[in-house]
Amino acid sequence: IFFVQDEIVRAVVSSIQTQVQIHVSSASDPRDRPHLTTWELVKRAWKEAYQLSRVGLTRAVEIARQAVARDPQAAGGHQVLASALFQMIFMGFAADATAARDEALAAANRALEIEPKDELSQWVFGLIIGILYNETARACSALRQAIELNPNFSLGYGSLGTILALAGRSDESITNNMIAIR
Repeated sequence: IFFVQDEIVRAVVSSIQTQVQIHVSSASDPRDRPHLTTWELVKRAWKEAYQLSRVGLTRAVEIARQAVARDPQAAGGHQVLASALFQMIFMGFAADATAARDEALAAANRALEIEPKDELSQWVFGLIIGILYNETARACSALRQAIELNPNFSLGYGSLGTILALAGRSDESITNNMIAIR
């Protein structure tokens, strides 16, 4: 019974994690208040990034840069900046992929320096180092750390599955992707 309860809790937490992120972002409309806090800027940037479009990702990068400029000691701005830049490169939207890759890695490294025990810091670093720099061992280590920090982090499992697939470790990849889907 306890195992089933744990599985149910894990499934519920995983399924609402992204939805909470998106809905919290909707609460901060810049037209309502001209001076947004760093937290609000970060939430807004994530909302734009989740659109996964050229326009949304471009806005996410702009807003994330504002958040970083406002508070360079807040990991959230660096996390969303790194993630949005990664997506722009991955989707072929970056005008200068090399510059974007370097900025993404710098932002991910900064997020790790500020909040090494935050799953998003570990996740975005692992994603960038694994896919953009082809350093699968370091990527797997960071992604496993993200999952250890948050065992319900479906994005971490899915990203680890992707890196393992790229490394030719299909069985491990499938296992992690099945956990992410579940």
